[in-house]
Amino acid sequence: QGAPARKAAATAPPSAVKGNVRKRAAKDAARKLEAFTSALSVPVKEQQRAFRAHLRALPPFEAALADLTLDSLVRRGGLPLSAVL
Repeated sequence: QGAPARKAAATAPPSAVKGNVRKRAAKDAARKLEAFTSALSVPVKEQQRAFRAHLRALPPFEAALADLTLDSLVRRGGLPLSAVL
């Protein structure tokens, strides 16, 4: 999962700023970080969609069991599913 993000960061185009080396390095680092984070966020969104689809596709008994399990985790101090997804 992290390999495509690292590849995106490595292939980010260099900054076009001429002159100040410090500004150029800062812009290059910002572009690489932006490419890295955008490449990471896509798989997370896909995982969220797949998880929600899986919950919707459960038979009634299993859906009720999943709801009870998630509610139990929240009562024990865990985050609700809406906050996680």
